[in-house]
Amino acid sequence: MKWATSRLGAFLLLGVLAGCGGGGSSTSTSNNGNNSNGGGSPLPSGTELLYVGDNVGAIHGFGVDPGSGKLTPLPSVAVTNQAAAADVGLAADSGSMVLYATSAGLGGPNVASFIVDQKTGDLTPAGPGQTLPVTPRKLVAAGNNLYVIPDVSANAADLFVFHINVNGVLSLLPNQPITLPGVPHDLAVDPSSLGGR
Repeated sequence: MKWATSRLGAFLLLGVLAGCGGGGSSTSTSNNGNNSNGGGSPLPSGTELLYVGDNVGAIHGFGVDPGSGKLTPLPSVAVTNQAAAADVGLAADSGSMVLYATSAGLGGPNVASFIVDQKTGDLTPAGPGQTLPVTPRKLVAAGNNLYVIPDVSANAADLFVFHINVNGVLSLLPNQPITLPGVPHDLAVDPSSLGGR
């Protein structure tokens, strides 16, 4: 399975979880005439999963037919409460089992994790969201940790590190944040350093 991301415009972050999908082919049709999984229905085998973070605190999922590129809408999920709803950033674990999200608002949980149902593409919260005192922006999952940096507008030279337990639940490590020598703009993990995880 692979994970790929790209940024479109100011508000959308796309991620593809490839090679996922269930054994069924049940879909329903929504009121607007587009195919819709409706939530809980198995996707055809080999369906890829696409998740889009918007600018109002929600994640929108799609099943992607790898041959035609046809999209099947999945249920949307709120990352946080309305007070903290803002631009959403996304990252996934290397096993394509957990999707991590930030919402660039304050006033509620702004870092969350979701279990990815490999048959339906549905997202289920993996425990309560975490609240950072600054606006989070970029994030990367590596091994048993999730790394989050603040939005540049926060002007905070911080790095936050969360432990990820076996159920995908996040807990902020002690003595956080880690103070950096300057305000971070981006972060990445060398995949070869993960030892094939």
